[in-house]
Amino acid sequence: MSGSFGFTPSNFQFNKRYTVSSVQPASRSVGDYWDEQIDSGSKILQWIWDGNNWLSRDILQRSAGVMTSGQNILVGGVIGLLSSNSEDIPIDTGNVRSIYLVSLSCGFKVNSGNLSTSHYWRLNFKSGASVVQSLDIKVGDNNETTGNVRKTSSAINIVYAHNGRYNLSLTKHGNPPDIISPTSMVEYRLVR
Repeated sequence: MSGSFGFTPSNFQFNKRYTVSSVQPASRSVGDYWDEQIDSGSKILQWIWDGNNWLSRDILQRSAGVMTSGQNILVGGVIGLLSSNSEDIPIDTGNVRSIYLVSLSCGFKVNSGNLSTSHYWRLNFKSGASVVQSLDIKVGDNNETTGNVRKTSSAINIVYAHNGRYNLSLTKHGNPPDIISPTSMVEYRLVR
């Protein structure tokens, strides 16, 4: 089934093709929609063509506590205290080959002291063993350097191939303050 579709996301144009099929449309233009279905007619996923790839129309989110295995318990009298680089924490994106990374974010409570331009934490997003994106947390989204801090990246919008698995880690730069209960979030789209 094909037809004209009146509304598409703001970065695409109007009146693009809308297809419901078990196979990818052979002819496509930026902003075209494809609702993938199995032969019985059940819908699997909804996609949008970006000019190079079919991207899932839904933005998916995965969150993870970013700790080391020895620091998931009571450490120094504080639950969830992180005072050194974390281990790699796997992010499960299902059985996909690539993702379109939309954004990264991280939040934590500063135990004592302040973040600064030379003493900060870095959230690393890895594909396999390679860091492909990072978020420096020198100051929070609301300019906070102590207390509860949350930092969100600007739009990333890059496709990354799956090289084994995706991981997150937090690393120290300079001598930043210890942090409590760091949590991160990855927003992404599936790529086909």
